[in-house]
Amino acid sequence: MKVIRKTLSSMSGISGFLAVLALVLTLVAPVRAQEREYTTIAPPGAQSSTAFGINAQGDVVGTFVDQNSVQHGFLLRHGEFTVIDFPGAHVTIARGIGQGGEIVGSYRLPGDPAVASRGFLRQSRPLL
Repeated sequence: MKVIRKTLSSMSGISGFLAVLALVLTLVAPVRAQEREYTTIAPPGAQSSTAFGINAQGDVVGTFVDQNSVQHGFLLRHGEFTVIDFPGAHVTIARGIGQGGEIVGSYRLPGDPAVASRGFLRQSRPLL
């Protein structure tokens, strides 16, 4: 800190002011906006959909409501949709996906109150 103070205090008049101003402007210069690309994620037959997670491979998970107003989870991988329904559940929501394809989410069973949800972890198993 002493070096900076000595340097700033040793600058005189206009040159010191301009040096400080240049430093401040460099630190607060506006960042140029980047263009963004948006992709609509709409599972076939969905009334609505929401994406919740994406991994480094570009796999996307989320939830959608079908034509019968039933809520399902989904996995979008390489342009293909896979429906994710927890066994016996009437609501399934896929909320996140790990690097190995593990999917976490929540589900509700028939008769459960709207505030009662349970969590799940879906892992791929190697085929024998």
